[in-house]
Amino acid sequence: MYNENGYFIAPIPNIVPLLEELRAEIYEVFNIVSLSSGGNEIKNDFDVINFRNTNQPKQHQAVKHLWGSAKLFSIAGHDVFAEILDSLGFVRPVLELPPLLRCDMPIKEQIIFEKHQDYAYNIGSDNSVTVWIPLQNTDESTGALLVAPGTHLKGVYPNKQGIITDEFQFEFKSCPVNFGEALIFNQKLVHQSGVNTSKQIRFSVQLRFSDLGCSQYAQRGYPINHKLTTESYFKEI
Repeated sequence: MYNENGYFIAPIPNIVPLLEELRAEIYEVFNIVSLSSGGNEIKNDFDVINFRNTNQPKQHQAVKHLWGSAKLFSIAGHDVFAEILDSLGFVRPVLELPPLLRCDMPIKEQIIFEKHQDYAYNIGSDNSVTVWIPLQNTDESTGALLVAPGTHLKGVYPNKQGIITDEFQFEFKSCPVNFGEALIFNQKLVHQSGVNTSKQIRFSVQLRFSDLGCSQYAQRGYPINHKLTTESYFKEI
């Protein structure tokens, strides 16, 4: 199914305690930053949303500090992902970028990432994958990712700063993922953000892996996208 569709959902029960610890740390960090800046105590999603509405710079600062969480890096290095990547034929997986924590809020100004392929941004190995891990059950109402099955087989689509041009239209499928599961998808799979219409924040961890054993990656000299610029080349569609 992965080869055909470009994605699958895998249970990751062994990592649930780490995910719970990270979720608790999120509130702790928000609380520290809020109180230090004269804000209110933070215990839940509602408090975080209120913090964002009253002091967006400090709320964003707290998110950036969470990107350096040791628990976040522990999740990235967990054996469960090495096992999953091994099942996909990876020889020597490496993280392309540091792990990322996202905090997608149910607000009017929420960031909607339009149709794109992660490969255009990360330019890693030909078989590179993204691992998307929600920190709560995620369905259509909380902004489950929208994927276009099979599009990873078409190469890299023409894009403007990573966003695929409007001449290409896709049939998207909502991809709900429960807490304790991970969505694994080929970085050439076309996908986009769902809209969070709930009253809950959609917290998620994103890991991006490349394979040093990929011959195509070796031929390209193992590029690392330090500048986070989008890849300009593409194959014929």
